[in-house]
Amino acid sequence: MSWHLAIETSQGTGGLAVRGSDGVVYTASLSSRSGIDDQLMPSLAALTKEAGCRPQDLSLVGVSIGPGGFTGLRIAVATAKMLGEVTGCTLIAVETALACARAHGGSGPLAVALASKRGDTWLSLVDGLRVVRAELVDQSGAEALLSGCRHLLADEHLPGPITSVAEALAIPMSPPVFQPEATLEVAEALAGQGEGVHAMDLSPLYPRAPEAVTLFEERSKAAQGQQDATKG
Repeated sequence: MSWHLAIETSQGTGGLAVRGSDGVVYTASLSSRSGIDDQLMPSLAALTKEAGCRPQDLSLVGVSIGPGGFTGLRIAVATAKMLGEVTGCTLIAVETALACARAHGGSGPLAVALASKRGDTWLSLVDGLRVVRAELVDQSGAEALLSGCRHLLADEHLPGPITSVAEALAIPMSPPVFQPEATLEVAEALAGQGEGVHAMDLSPLYPRAPEAVTLFEERSKAAQGQQDATKG
């Protein structure tokens, strides 16, 4: 029996979904303020056991690649890579905006705002299974991307100036929903188009340098500066 798995851990809430060849979908929800990385593997083991799926039964693994939380994305991608290497299954990288659009339903094109921070947001224009355009934009760049959209999916962190642009264009807004079932449906559809990726090419989508990396680089520079001062 062939099984498909989807991993949606791009945000503070998410989950897992598996589907067998009989079409039945089993799901598990994940939620944690501090991150879901400590729940992923135990939940995956419990869910596949409930569904009667073994690792070697997996023929497809789809993973939501972001933008989203640094740790959640990295652990999801690492898990998918491991499963791909061990089982030889097809790996599908699902941009989170595509999964949000599928969960929302309706006809496109629509825009999805993710990773909003400090006055800008990662804005994706989605039409069906295609991300037509995606950019890190501020108010000045948002208007061109939003023009012609039928809907905007954005959370409460969307910068006020960009919200004003959407309101001026009379674009309805609603919060994005992160459903593993939607990620699974998108992954299966992309697989049907031959969109599989090699494990070595699977990586998270980060619109900015992760804060953990930035902090590490800053501390490394400071430490190097202290060493140079000591030597001097």
